Amino acid sequence: MHGAIRLPKKWVAPLHDTLYSLILDYHPLAIGECARRSTRIALKIIPSLI
Repeated sequence: MHGAIRLPKKWVAPLHDTLYSLILDYHPLAIGECARRSTRIALKIIPSLI
């Protein structure tokens, strides 16, 4: 929610900002990009839930 900058480096550094997914043709993906995509989808969905 507040970005990787707020997390301890010992948690973030080993990940190298890379997400490997089991979804075919969807990896590797930057964790930051995954967060941006997830946020964009959440902002579209949340108003319909209220």
